[in-house]
Amino acid sequence: MTFASWLDTVTLPTTRFLLDVFSKVIFAAESSELSLLYVLSYIAAAANETNSGTIARLTGITNAAQAKRVVGGTGLIASKLAEKIGYERIALNTSAQSITKTCSG
Repeated sequence: MTFASWLDTVTLPTTRFLLDVFSKVIFAAESSELSLLYVLSYIAAAANETNSGTIARLTGITNAAQAKRVVGGTGLIASKLAEKIGYERIALNTSAQSITKTCSG
């Protein structure tokens, strides 16, 4: 069942409108492009050890799923890792043939 087909069963027009907007804002997709199961599992995944997953946790800021951010953006994670291992060791536009894990202290 798509999210849109489930929304067709919602009788309150305002609720249907808001959930349709939620689909576009959170998933950047039309409600007809999403399964109801995916939407429900995504909402549930917004939970943590003290809060249930809710639409409010996905759209809110304070104490919500979106509350924690990486200062400077998540691109910094890759940049800092690249600096640590050395840019010259990074091969772009190539496929990996094998990966070897070594232990160094």
